[in-house]
Amino acid sequence: MMKKFSLSLLILITLISCDYNSVHLLDDDDLAWMEAYENGDTVLFASTEGMDTMFVSRTIHNNRHPPFGIYCFTDHYGNALFDNTIIHHQEKISQSFLMVCTYNDKTQIAIDFNKRFWDYHLLPKVKLKDVEVGDSVYHDCIIVDSLNSHVIRNSDLNCDFLVWSKSKGLVQYQYLTGETYNLYKILPHQKRKH
Repeated sequence: MMKKFSLSLLILITLISCDYNSVHLLDDDDLAWMEAYENGDTVLFASTEGMDTMFVSRTIHNNRHPPFGIYCFTDHYGNALFDNTIIHHQEKISQSFLMVCTYNDKTQIAIDFNKRFWDYHLLPKVKLKDVEVGDSVYHDCIIVDSLNSHVIRNSDLNCDFLVWSKSKGLVQYQYLTGETYNLYKILPHQKRKH
């Protein structure tokens, strides 16, 4: 009985003390890109054609230590993801923003809007632009268009271009039909009271 307990305790201590071979984490400046939304937020976009609604799903995996040693003896690359769903005239459109810290501690990002991909780019090399959207000017934007991205599946719901702001997230996009949608309002997720 004592041997089984000792063996179980030894295994538990071993698992808890496991760690990654190497750890590559996103830094605070990288993580600032993920502050635009919280998990569960709803974002409204307005155009002369109506309103689109985006439901936000945010996940961040940027821990130094694995949970209970499950990922022992592997490398860990910090990553963060917005995996959003946009409702446009009752059609669902996928939209994502992915950030990964690479093996050499460089941060790469990728943006997708219904199969228009802006492939991985090293964050320090990305030139942020000033963009006017409606009455607002954003000074921290990435513009994704046909010059710097590609479409892997044609659809009327593909976007012609989109503008992603470091501080506000998705602020503008235009469908191939010419409909342009601007950020209208962010509705924060309301925590349930128990």
